[in-house]
Amino acid sequence: MKILNYLPSNSDFTLVSNTKENEIKNFISENLTEKEKKELNIIKEGFLTYLGFDLQKMLSDIYDNEFIISFYENNLNKKNILFIFKIKPNENINNIFNIENNLNQLNKIIEFKRPGKLNFIKYIYQTEGNYIITSTKKSLIK
Repeated sequence: MKILNYLPSNSDFTLVSNTKENEIKNFISENLTEKEKKELNIIKEGFLTYLGFDLQKMLSDIYDNEFIISFYENNLNKKNILFIFKIKPNENINNIFNIENNLNQLNKIIEFKRPGKLNFIKYIYQTEGNYIITSTKKSLIK
């Protein structure tokens, strides 16, 4: 998995997945009750909002079967987050996030600001290989 090339080695906890979207849907459909599905959706939406994402498309329209979420201790005894996901071809930062600025720049760390909104993620980077790397700390993006 090429996504591992973007992961620093000193994380406290890392979750890596290359599960296809239809496999995730099948697992949820076969193993969760309707109540659990609703709760899972609330958690997913809350997580994305907490990070500062305002997706403009359905997750299934942009996600290309790879993601990493990794947590790192910082000097304030809080956690920094690195969230990496692969996007489908022809997608880009502006197509995914509701951002007024034009952030479609490859291989450049961009400071991500959302005045007046929850914005835990501060930095975004898009690779030529269609990976979006987001982080609370600039130095975690490599």
